[in-house]
Amino acid sequence: MPNEGPADKVVAPPGPRRALSRGRAPLDGDLLDGQALHVQALPRPHQIFHVLPDTPCPYLPGRWERKLVTEVYGRNAGRLYSRLSRAGFRRSHHFAYRPACGGCEACVPVRVQALAFAPSGTLRRIVRRNEDLAAHLRPPSATAEQFALFARYLGARHADGEMAGMTFADYRAMVEDTSLASSVLELRDAGGRLLAACLVDWLEDGASAVYSFFDPETEQRSLGKYCVIALIEETRRRRLPYVYLGYWIAESPKMAYKARFQPLEGLIAGHWQRQVGRPPGGIVAVPSEGHYLRGLAAGLLVGPAVPSPGDRKNGEVHTMKRRAFLTGAATAGVAAAAASTFPKPAISQGTRELKMVTTWPKNFPGLGTGAQRLADRITATTEGRISVKVFSAGELVPPFESFDAVSSGTADLMHSAPYYWQGKSKGFTFFCAVPMGLLQPEMDAWVAFGGGQELWDELGAEFNLKSLPAGNTGVQAGGWFRNEINTVEDLKGLKFRAPGAGGETFRQLGAAVVNLPGGEIFPALQSGTIDAAEWVGPWNDLAFGFHRVAKFYYWPGFQEPGPMLEATFNKGVWDSFSEADRTLVAACCMAENNLTTAEFNARNGDALEQLVNEHGVQVRSYSDELLMALGEASEQVLVDMAAESDLVDRIYNSFYDYRTKAMEWTEISLQSMANKRAMVLG
Repeated sequence: MPNEGPADKVVAPPGPRRALSRGRAPLDGDLLDGQALHVQALPRPHQIFHVLPDTPCPYLPGRWERKLVTEVYGRNAGRLYSRLSRAGFRRSHHFAYRPACGGCEACVPVRVQALAFAPSGTLRRIVRRNEDLAAHLRPPSATAEQFALFARYLGARHADGEMAGMTFADYRAMVEDTSLASSVLELRDAGGRLLAACLVDWLEDGASAVYSFFDPETEQRSLGKYCVIALIEETRRRRLPYVYLGYWIAESPKMAYKARFQPLEGLIAGHWQRQVGRPPGGIVAVPSEGHYLRGLAAGLLVGPAVPSPGDRKNGEVHTMKRRAFLTGAATAGVAAAAASTFPKPAISQGTRELKMVTTWPKNFPGLGTGAQRLADRITATTEGRISVKVFSAGELVPPFESFDAVSSGTADLMHSAPYYWQGKSKGFTFFCAVPMGLLQPEMDAWVAFGGGQELWDELGAEFNLKSLPAGNTGVQAGGWFRNEINTVEDLKGLKFRAPGAGGETFRQLGAAVVNLPGGEIFPALQSGTIDAAEWVGPWNDLAFGFHRVAKFYYWPGFQEPGPMLEATFNKGVWDSFSEADRTLVAACCMAENNLTTAEFNARNGDALEQLVNEHGVQVRSYSDELLMALGEASEQVLVDMAAESDLVDRIYNSFYDYRTKAMEWTEISLQSMANKRAMVLG
């Protein structure tokens, strides 16, 4: 799916026209190269756009193209790019662009009506040819396997193109250099071989296919079209209306395939219009939706003048090469001049609806229901001024893309476990659980009164986030194993699902550690993809049915002695609350923090009894030998984590110092009382 090409122009109303001069904000009816702009005034701050110099059009020989470019990053990137997409823009890295070609309207932005998608006979045959393939959504992280396929694809299909010389660093930048909620859709055969991939951006109203590539030796599969079909199906599953496919050009054979995906809309004369036929000469359209382009450039500032093709420096003509734009090599000047901001979530009549994404399956006991309970409490406590809509794992974004969705503004807040984000910074792990770390009461005390919240705020601010405690499961179980685990040797080569620093500790002792969302653990255990897994504790583990595939249940959960859950807000959203609403929302989070712990303590005992008496689960303790080895390894893991940065080192030292103090009091309070009670009462 090409991510280049001109977009349609906006027709201005009749009236006097002025030539647009560089250096001032455009007004309604201004002319840019003879094309009228239709602009509505919006309050500052402005979104800055730049006009790039002309380059030869890659689709229509003998013509030139010119791009309008703006930067998309920061707290409102998701909302901004969703709006730009509705106005015909496409993305490369953290830039959005659309053509501004004088006198040419050949390129038409198109999108598929996903919820009404009706595959033709040809597309149904393509589906049947690829029934053996499995589709997987992955985080936007470039891999060597993807790049090898990407390079083969370019070599076979676009060897003379400007992307042909892209390095792995270029490919990685293409995939990862964005503030948006993105995914890589992978198609694999039964043997696990990667046959096709598509980089996808998730928008407020659907998906945008950025770039797809496939194994050139599988031409008969029509994998380019099958990628689109798979993306449409995922978009339908999320109940989102559109899949954006870039530009359609009637005179370009490369674009012809897009017309096969019906119903197809085109952005024509400023309106999205439904394509009802596919004549050779163009699109026959009927009105479909409102005028999205009005006000797109409201508040726009035209950046510094860009040299035209005739401008020369030192005797050379300076032009912007297409591949340079795609790989980011020529965008440094634009980045330096651009500043991207966008309004905070819409507020209408004093009310607002926030999107909460979670990493939990829908209505999952304790975790999923806790997220919903928090959302309901915020809505009720604020008397509906702030209503929160919950999107369970995969409903709006995949579970492990929740962080990026909230950071970019695609979602407003998330309910999750902070140690999932140690790939962003290892500091986040300390605000959930580390091996031999703080128990639940100690964790609450450190965050509230030991300096933890202030450090969490400092770390979150680096990612445009504000976090609050919003749950704690209490001491977790050690994990489910197919076979007994008695010594360090038993861990060697063990395929073990374990997140965070606990997982890293097991890895240090020879286990092959993986991290999986909760909903993927049981099938992985059942299929033998993993040999063991830790999740939460008896109540949650019983609900997932782990006892059906593994019978050895180990304790204690040294890796998660008091795991704290989070309610993490986009910082712009948090800052937009009044002081009174911030106080109310924080109180709601603290209430859920306490209630979650109470609920887990109430449910775990009954669930453990059921696991043992009804399902034959064997509850075992880790041996002292193994716990000592795990404890020693974990202390080194924490030291290594602290070396990441000065901030993480300060978090570690604060945590370490508080743990030392807490152990003294816990020994003569909770620990001593529990031991004496057991001695007296049996």
